[in-house]
Amino acid sequence: MEEVLIGDNRGGHESFSVGDGTRPMIQETATKDAPWYVLPADNKWFTRVVVASAVIETLASLDLAYPKVDEGKLKELAAAKKKLVSN
Repeated sequence: MEEVLIGDNRGGHESFSVGDGTRPMIQETATKDAPWYVLPADNKWFTRVVVASAVIETLASLDLAYPKVDEGKLKELAAAKKKLVSN
C-alpha cells in the first residue's frame, strides 16, 4: 500500500494508506473548484515540488491582471500619497 499525506487549508495533515478505500472517496468528492491533491508522504523534497507546481498552475489559471485606473483616480491617488508623505 502506498502511504500518502493529506492536508487541509489550515495547515493540518493526516497520513493514510491509499489502499484503505480513500481513493474512491477522493475521486468522488474532488471537484474542479475544490480539487484534492494526493501527495507522497515519504519524500519531502518531491512533496514540495508537487505543492509548488499545483500552486503555480492554479495561479496561472486565474488570469490575474492589475485593475485599470482612469486619470481621475490617478490624480486622487497622487493627492492621497502626497498627503501621507507630508506627515
